[in-house]
Amino acid sequence: MYNHTHLVVGFCEDSEPASIRKTFKSWATRAVKKLRPLPPNSTFWTVKGSNRKLPDERAVRDGVIYVALKQPNPLAVWFHPNWQTAIDEYDQASRTPQ
Repeated sequence: MYNHTHLVVGFCEDSEPASIRKTFKSWATRAVKKLRPLPPNSTFWTVKGSNRKLPDERAVRDGVIYVALKQPNPLAVWFHPNWQTAIDEYDQASRTPQ
């Protein structure tokens, strides 16, 4: 989708997801403002956004696979190379007839 962003981020147990989301929005805003002016509403972002903690490693893996392979019409996808094996295994399994 061209109108929103997905991030799957690892962080320390005591970190607050809302604070992490706010930091990413700040960094991204500075980067985008170098390329284009702010829109008429003076922000690139909605007020809120999902910031849920994924409960376990399986949920994190599923989140990474969704972002890397399953989201509709992504403009860009990046994932850390450590996830390459899990993504390749999922991709191969999804192509194998049952």
